[in-house]
Amino acid sequence: FNSMRIIKFIVLPILILIVVVPVFGQSTTFTEAEKESVLLMLEEEKLARDVYLAFGDKWGNKVFLNIADAEEIHLESVKQIADENKLNIPATVEKDIKGKFENPDLQKLYDEMVKVGSKSLIEALKIGAKIEELDIKDLSEAIANTNKSNLIRLYTQLHMASENHLRAFVRNLDEQGHVYSPVILTKARFDSIIAAQGKKDSCCATKKDKASCDSKGKKSKKNCCKA
Repeated sequence: FNSMRIIKFIVLPILILIVVVPVFGQSTTFTEAEKESVLLMLEEEKLARDVYLAFGDKWGNKVFLNIADAEEIHLESVKQIADENKLNIPATVEKDIKGKFENPDLQKLYDEMVKVGSKSLIEALKIGAKIEELDIKDLSEAIANTNKSNLIRLYTQLHMASENHLRAFVRNLDEQGHVYSPVILTKARFDSIIAAQGKKDSCCATKKDKASCDSKGKKSKKNCCKA
């Protein structure tokens, strides 16, 4: 009896190791292209947040502040997966330096967007829609170019949120009497996104309010995409 108990104590940990170790090992095998995509999305989420914060201060429109809160959550989600896989996070992200980016293309884009969006509220809302178009395009490409389940899951959630943010900006532009036309996505793709209903649990998801959109993508009793 004692010898059988000893054998069980020895064999069981070995079986646990055989099952568990490979699972942990599979979570840190990003390709170089996947690493680049994570870092790009990290700075793109920061770009969106920083631009919306600047426009929120400039124009006082709640749509920018609400979506900036959502982008903060997205930024932290991408940063977490970058940290877990020991990627070299840009100092501008690590130190949270507003309006500064390691990627020179994104730095140029930020400077141009803030300049244009500072001219009028309509221009700022158009910039917001353009940012979400860019995110949708890049996230679609990132999803297509990876087979990692954790990346696909994260990118899909961000993609759904960007579609809802795009609808929110287009709706606000409509309220200002301006009809928005896509500048990055195809007209067919843009129209299908605008026509779609708000997807559950992927609206603005601010830190203070994580309510979902109703079937029309309108403001719920608590608060959602529409500011």
